Amino acid sequence: MVNTGPAGHLPFEVPERMHEALVCVRLTSATPGSHLLDFLRSEPCAVGAWWIAADVDAIVRMASTSRTVLHRAVADLRRRGGAEVVAVHVILRAFDLSASAAVPGSGLTGDAPAWPQVGAVADA
Repeated sequence: MVNTGPAGHLPFEVPERMHEALVCVRLTSATPGSHLLDFLRSEPCAVGAWWIAADVDAIVRMASTSRTVLHRAVADLRRRGGAEVVAVHVILRAFDLSASAAVPGSGLTGDAPAWPQVGAVADA
């Protein structure tokens, strides 16, 4: 999407908000791995997938500019992909792992949340 900048300036690019999720899946007993693979290759929201050795069979990274489309893609993974969706983890934002992301004197590093952690006791 291109927005017009201030008067006399060139237009600038505004990045679209991507909604992303990591989906842990287990294949049903009737589903061969090739069926899941074929489904993921045809699913536009599937942007990455890994076979893993754990209590689930695969982790699928899904992304869309629409939260509704992302939810439908996860539901389709279950219905048409032959996978049991074990857990869906919505990605909020990436960590900034560069040393320059630290805020000097604040005690915060990079993308550390500024809100109190659950169960934290405020200083009196």
